Amino acid sequence: MPEHEIELYKLLMLIAIPGALGGFCTGIHDIIVDGFDYGKKLNRNYKKIIITLIGKVIIGAICAFASFLFVFWLAKVSTIEKMDNIITIICVSILGGIISFKALPQISEKFRKELLMAKEEVQEIKEKQGQSYKKMEINDVLGTAETAFGTMHPADLKKARDQLLDLTDKNPTHRKLHIYLGRINFESGELDQAIIVLRQFISNLDIFNADKSERDPHYYVDKADALYNIACYFSLKAKETHQANKPSEDVNRLLEESLVALTPAIKYNPENKEFSTDDSDFDFLKGHQEFGKRFSELTDLKNGKSN
Repeated sequence: MPEHEIELYKLLMLIAIPGALGGFCTGIHDIIVDGFDYGKKLNRNYKKIIITLIGKVIIGAICAFASFLFVFWLAKVSTIEKMDNIITIICVSILGGIISFKALPQISEKFRKELLMAKEEVQEIKEKQGQSYKKMEINDVLGTAETAFGTMHPADLKKARDQLLDLTDKNPTHRKLHIYLGRINFESGELDQAIIVLRQFISNLDIFNADKSERDPHYYVDKADALYNIACYFSLKAKETHQANKPSEDVNRLLEESLVALTPAIKYNPENKEFSTDDSDFDFLKGHQEFGKRFSELTDLKNGKSN
């Protein structure tokens, strides 16, 4: 057998055996020092323990080769004929087999953290893109609704209503979508449905803020806007009921509902007091003999203050 092949064979043995020994020692260390905990991790399955030891031996040998290559490059070890080189190779190989089980977990953990950070960055980008798309979609639908308000064509109103219904399901606490959907229903002659939409919106706000220590900043303003529109719709419905020559009890009930909604609407957003005094939707309420007085007291028209 040629001399260089014998030297290579010896070199491989000098690297692999000490490296495997280092890995084996690490495995034995884990079993002896960690004791019960290590056995518990492997469910006291001796077959698993043996397989684990074999794995550590293999990893130790592989890491010994890696360590040797580094030393070979660093120290220019080119022969194994000298005793000092042999001792160096054996020591490095054993240390490589042992240290690998200290270094590899750290390298693995670092890689895991970097991978996790990369995934979080990708997720953040996706969320931003999703929010941007969501905002564009909402603006497009609101634009469709505004077009329908301008044309008042039944086909445009239906198109806007269908799109708003879809988006309000996806965005249960979006104020403008629900206000527009309520108005679309009103313009389509469905006052009852307009009121239902806004009451559902208020319910959604309460549910989403129920478990929060602090309510969303826009909670009261959003709720006030919905209540204000409900008050408008009840006042208009009372007018329709009166014009249809229905019993005054029905008219009074609807006017009462209007004031019940308007009261917290002003409380949550005092600006609604001024809006209501100039809003033609309340003309029938303001002109009613009994409820008109209550409306004046609520808005305090004379002093310009709300109770």
